[in-house]
Amino acid sequence: MNRADRQVMLISGAGAGLAAVFRAPLTGLVFALEMPFRDDLAHEALLPSLISSVVAYSTLVAILGSEPLFAFNRTLKFHDIDLVWAALLGLICGLAAMAFSITFRKLRVFMIKLPIPHLLKLLLGGLGVGLCGLGFVTMFGAHLFPLGPDYEVVRNLLANDYPSMIVLFFFATKAAAAMLTLGSGGVGAMFVPLLVLGEALGRVFGQSIVHAQAVDLYCAIGMAAFIAAGYKTPLAAVAFVAETTGTPAYLIPALIGAAVAYAASGEASVVVSQRLRQTPKLSQPVGLRAREIMRTQVVGVQADATLQEFFANVAANNRHPAYPVFKGNRAIGTISLWEIAQVPGSRWNSVKVGEVSRGNLAQVDPDADLREVVRLMNQQQRHRLVLVTDSDGAPAGLITPSDIVFALSVDDEAEIAAG
Repeated sequence: MNRADRQVMLISGAGAGLAAVFRAPLTGLVFALEMPFRDDLAHEALLPSLISSVVAYSTLVAILGSEPLFAFNRTLKFHDIDLVWAALLGLICGLAAMAFSITFRKLRVFMIKLPIPHLLKLLLGGLGVGLCGLGFVTMFGAHLFPLGPDYEVVRNLLANDYPSMIVLFFFATKAAAAMLTLGSGGVGAMFVPLLVLGEALGRVFGQSIVHAQAVDLYCAIGMAAFIAAGYKTPLAAVAFVAETTGTPAYLIPALIGAAVAYAASGEASVVVSQRLRQTPKLSQPVGLRAREIMRTQVVGVQADATLQEFFANVAANNRHPAYPVFKGNRAIGTISLWEIAQVPGSRWNSVKVGEVSRGNLAQVDPDADLREVVRLMNQQQRHRLVLVTDSDGAPAGLITPSDIVFALSVDDEAEIAAG
C-alpha cells in the first residue's frame, strides 16, 4: 500500500474500533471521517470506514449482544426551556474544552522540550497521576475515582447522586490525570476522558443550575459538547449520544450543545496531528479563470522514460512535489519521488514512468472558473495538480494549490489598492 492507502486504512481501523467499543457503528463511521481535519471530512475513507464500522459492530454484538453501553433514562422528554439550557451548557463545555486543549498542548510541548530522558518524563507523569488519585481518595473516599476504567465512571455518574462539589473536584483531577498521562509521553486516546469530563460538567450543570430531578439529559449534552469541542467532531459527538442513549429525545438538545461548544472552542483541539485541508475552499465566485492563474511552464515527463531518466533529467533539476506524466501530448497521470522510492534502485534503468504513475490528473480548459479548479483539486487524494489543456488536448498550463493562494492574495491586494 502507498501512503494514502495506509492513511485510509488507519482511519477505517479507528472507526471500526470506536464502533465496537461503544456499540455505535454510526459514531465510528462519522468520527473516522471527521477526525483527520478540523474543517472538512476525509471523503476518501467513506466506503472503507462504513464497511469496517459495520463489520466490527456486527461481530461484537453477535457475541456480547446489542444492549447500549450506558443506561440512560429512555423515557425522558425534553421541554422548550431545555434547549436554552443546552446552549448554555454547550458554551460552558466549549470554553472548558478549549482551556483543556490549550493546556494539554502546552504541557506536551514542554515535556517534549524538557532536556531529561524519556523514562524520567514518564516517571514524573506517573507520579502526577498517582497524586491526583490519592488527593481525591483522601478527600472524598473511593466511591468515585478519577483513575481506572472510564466506562465504569460513566455508569457511576449516571446511577448515583453525587454532590456538585465532589463532581467538580473529580472533573479537575480527571482532567489533570488525562493531561499528565498523555502529555508526559504515555500512550492512549482522549475520546473517553473527554466523554467523562463532559458528563461531569453536565451533571453539575443539571443539578446545581437547572435543578432538574433527572440529569441524564444534561449528562448526554455535556458528553456531546465536550467531545465536539475537544476533538472537533460535532457530528460524531451527536451520533454517539443518539446511539448510546437509544432514544431520539436527547438528539436535538445534544445537537444544540455540540454546535455551540464547537463554535465557542475556536480551533483548539487535543489532536496534535489534526490539520486543515491543504487545498483552499471558496465561499463565493471570485471571477478568476484557469488561464489567469496557471503557470505556463509545464514540467513533466514522458511515460516511456525510465525512472533513472526521470530522476536525472527532471526531478533532480526541479523541486516540485509531483509532475504530470504524458504519452505524447496527452496527459495520463502524475508521478512523484514517493512513487520512485517504492521501486528498488537496481530496477530504475528498466522500469518505465508509466508503470508506476498514478492516473488521477484532473484537466480543465483555460476558461474554467476557479471554483471548478478547486473542486477538482479537492477530489484528488494525493497529487493535487490540475492540468490546463487547449482545444486540441495539448498542455497549456498547470495549477497547484500555491498558484491558487498566490492568485487570491494578489486579487485581494488589488481590491485594497483600488479601494
